[in-house]
Amino acid sequence: MAELTLDQQKAVAMASARLRLQQQQPEAPERIASAGDKALGSIPGRIALGASQVITGPLQLGANIGDKISEAMGHEPVVGRAVNATLNALEESKRRGMKARGVEGYDWAGLAGTLATGAGALKGVAPAVSTLGKIAQGSAVGAGFGAAAPVTDGGDKFFTEKALQTGTGAVLGAGIPSTTAVVGAAGKFVGQLGNLITPGGPARIATNFQKEIVGEGNLKPVIDALRNVKTNVPGSKPTAAEALVGVPEGSPVIAQQAVTSKTAGGVSAQFGQRALDQQAAMDVAETALDKATKPMRSAALAAANRGGTKSQPVTALIDKFANLPTFKPDKVVQGAMAELKQTIADNTDANGVINANALYTIRKNIGTTIAKFSKENASWNKNVTAILVRNIQKRIDSEIERAGGKGWKAYLAQYASGKKAIETDVERTAESLKPLQKTLLAGSSNITGSVTGSIPNLLSPPAMIANAVLKWIGMGVEPRVDAVMAQRFLDPATLADVLEKATPSQRAAVTAELWKQYGRTATIGAPVTAAAEAEGQ
Repeated sequence: MAELTLDQQKAVAMASARLRLQQQQPEAPERIASAGDKALGSIPGRIALGASQVITGPLQLGANIGDKISEAMGHEPVVGRAVNATLNALEESKRRGMKARGVEGYDWAGLAGTLATGAGALKGVAPAVSTLGKIAQGSAVGAGFGAAAPVTDGGDKFFTEKALQTGTGAVLGAGIPSTTAVVGAAGKFVGQLGNLITPGGPARIATNFQKEIVGEGNLKPVIDALRNVKTNVPGSKPTAAEALVGVPEGSPVIAQQAVTSKTAGGVSAQFGQRALDQQAAMDVAETALDKATKPMRSAALAAANRGGTKSQPVTALIDKFANLPTFKPDKVVQGAMAELKQTIADNTDANGVINANALYTIRKNIGTTIAKFSKENASWNKNVTAILVRNIQKRIDSEIERAGGKGWKAYLAQYASGKKAIETDVERTAESLKPLQKTLLAGSSNITGSVTGSIPNLLSPPAMIANAVLKWIGMGVEPRVDAVMAQRFLDPATLADVLEKATPSQRAAVTAELWKQYGRTATIGAPVTAAAEAEGQ
């Protein structure tokens, strides 16, 4: 080994000394994050910083272009360097704040802020329709995002870093539409298949369909009506359609119940059984009402018989109706009035007295008599029947009271009160068969197919196979969906529970409120815990 010259030996000695000196010097202490750093490193701070890039990015680009022009003209570049230094300082401050908060790594909150403002800027841009158009549009948008994003670590190579950002954005933007379509279609297939083969699938299909036909904005009045439905007659449980009578927002539910109730098999039988149960409950209620009021009725009629009820006041009113110019040409009125008058005459003695019990029976059958004559008249106005029945019954009631049956009207009031609940049930059932608004329900008889739909043919042969699989499996699921629908329609409270589960907008409102009240402690994983802890403080 050759000997070092004196100068070389001196150079080595000086280098060694410098190395020892550097090793002995302490490292510069790491800068402690300030309150401002922590503010920038918080989620709201990072979102705001990301959102500002739509302004700071173009500003930085313009300033650096200005510097290049200044250099070309022989001037010192100032503005671009100052903007770069400021943005670098902000980025470093944010990173210190993130580290202090224990969230080092990629700034997802900043990305969310950038995308949110970018989406707002693109709000007026019409989306492309074709796949190739979407890819081209995605490439342009990605390049725009890349060009607009500030450069915070480019040093003196600003334009090299900017070109890299723009190119990367264009490539990633072009890949998003096609990747999203493929992933979305695959995800849709998996989700639909899960609904078709898992035990809870039919219930989810039914829920999706029922929420869709009602509409999120109409859920509250529908849920309120289902919750507050009244059972008028003991044992006569109302259906969902009956609960929604008079509720315009409930028309789609009423229409769908009509379709489901006509489905052959067990589901149809369930609705038929409910109708029988309701009728049986009303029969029991009517029998109980008649039994409870019979003593009052019997006492009043017995008292009227002792005084002697006359038929003439009643037949006089019947003649008056028959001779009105409006009713003279009416065969229904003429036939009904003649039969009523003859029935009264057949039960009246030579002194013009009619048994009060017979008069009561005639009173009950006035409506039936008129209905018999109106059966063949399609244009008959049922309001006329109500007028005739009400007026003739009132005349009979007055005659029974005049003859001495003083408790007769009290009996009628008590009977009418009990009868009203039964009549209300009958009317409600009739109204439930005709919703306030006619509704066109797509897929109403094939709920499974309308909710699961089909996979877009972007995947071509695979998509066709996937659709065939879904259709084949769905054929066996539809009866199970019908069974779930029937259960909910026959139990309004259950349907209300299903519809009341948080909708997307409600969940968003809850999340926003939690964030507003509890800040970053209200994470997605533990909003309830954070809220509970805050309440306990």
